[in-house]
Amino acid sequence: MANASAKSKWGIRAHPVRYALIALCVVLLGSFAFLGLKTKAQVDEIFALNAERKQQGYFMAEFEFQMLSVIYHVDRGHYLTALSIIRAVHHKLESGEGLIKLPQDATPSQTLTFFKDLQQPDTGDFMQDKGYPVFASISVTANMINTIDGLSRKTGMPLELNHPMRFLEGFNEPGELIPLLDDLSMIGPFGARMPQTPFVEIGELIGFAQDLEELGMYKFSDAWHLAFIDWANSHQHPQTGLWGPHRADDPLPAGGGDITSSEKIAQVYLDNDGNRRRQDAPLQHRDQIFSTVLAHLNSAAPEEQSDLSDMHEWILSQNRGLRFITRYLWRELEADQRDVAHAKFETLIRTRFERTFIPSEKAFSLYPGEAHADLDGTGETLGILDELGVYSLERQNRLWGEQSTETKMLPPVTTNDMMAALRETFSQIQGGNSIRLHRIESSIFDPLKPDLIYRPITATIPDAVELAYGIEGWLVQTPQQMGNWMSKDSIRRRLPELEQIQPVILTDPSAALPPVFQRTGSSWQAIAYDILGRAIGQTILHPKTESKSEAVDSL
Repeated sequence: MANASAKSKWGIRAHPVRYALIALCVVLLGSFAFLGLKTKAQVDEIFALNAERKQQGYFMAEFEFQMLSVIYHVDRGHYLTALSIIRAVHHKLESGEGLIKLPQDATPSQTLTFFKDLQQPDTGDFMQDKGYPVFASISVTANMINTIDGLSRKTGMPLELNHPMRFLEGFNEPGELIPLLDDLSMIGPFGARMPQTPFVEIGELIGFAQDLEELGMYKFSDAWHLAFIDWANSHQHPQTGLWGPHRADDPLPAGGGDITSSEKIAQVYLDNDGNRRRQDAPLQHRDQIFSTVLAHLNSAAPEEQSDLSDMHEWILSQNRGLRFITRYLWRELEADQRDVAHAKFETLIRTRFERTFIPSEKAFSLYPGEAHADLDGTGETLGILDELGVYSLERQNRLWGEQSTETKMLPPVTTNDMMAALRETFSQIQGGNSIRLHRIESSIFDPLKPDLIYRPITATIPDAVELAYGIEGWLVQTPQQMGNWMSKDSIRRRLPELEQIQPVILTDPSAALPPVFQRTGSSWQAIAYDILGRAIGQTILHPKTESKSEAVDSL
């Protein structure tokens, strides 16, 4: 699990934008030594302050995109503009001037009003600070609308904003869209060395547009969508199938493109179930995409002593690679390809738990080595589990087939030692991580509402239901209300519906079961699950209390 002692001086680990800003300091050191050293110190402090302010419950939705704006300006030689952003953000985070405290102990209705009031009346975006490139407004507004949508559903209020989104007028026609896409995709010598550039916002833009249309909040023209598709077709690398930023002298993506950005751009062609959005616009180079993504999923994690930005990018692209396969490629994969992907998914889940799970808090950090869990890290991991259908039988069946045909059936067991029977059942299921026990007499069976969860202490990854209760408990305790892009409400929407009384959880193989599970006359369905939340084995357990005559005969 995550090791808190591995954190840096400032309490934060890998972040690609942070390393880009440190690279800026190196540029400055070449000409102005004092200025470069001072800026490097501010960069370190900015990321520590961001983590601190999130923990304190401040509105930090702008931070990621403010920092990405710095890279945008540096790559275009606008060093003074980049420096002014760094200084302004540092002052704001350090002094607290202009920071907005998120409401504590507010009702959902009050929280909804609070977030809606953050919208800017003149532009209709949610950027509190002015003077940033338009892509920053796109991403911040997209995240805020997601939060407002969730709260509107929760309160039964209509989804509506206080002001029109006038900033969309800057790119709501093909004539404005294409120059924006070209600008975001172009990189110079500095951008070519960066693990992340504003190119990632191209995928955010198409996702934002689709969300607005699905929510009935805005409509882009058919010509706009076709222009986006034509642009994407002409910028896809034919050998890798990916998209990515490119230099002025080469229209193809540098380095073959990147998985993180490409996974988002693919949504212009396909929905989350792999269905075409338009029959006249297929996703091209599918075989090349799968080969490229699979090769990356096969790649080993960077060594611990490697550049931390390399570790961050590896983890992020592994996550997005999984989503690329499950959403857009899965339905056309062969059985052997799915088996390979399944093995890689298991490795990814283990890596995520080993490096970012905080056992004492039962939630996740965003980066390896952090001392505390946060909303962004927890939401990111829940997103992976959601893709795998851990909390959705329908999604699991789409990925793995009907569980009734895939689950190993063991013969029923009548026993006077239920704990021994559980251990024996577990030992017969290869790849098992936990067992959920359900009372057969219950009128409604719900795989996510067991009466008991048995997970041997050697199985260090919590059962999915156990994890859900742990995360909900952490959400109740943490003062954080919103991270850089995840909110408490958005995380709760990814959790299954939980009972007020959580199931009994046993991890000690020598422990005794509570008496209710050993009463004669009750029958229990025991279902074993792997770390992807798939039911892989089951049996029926019948408790039997030893009679006096049986006890005498056994002497």
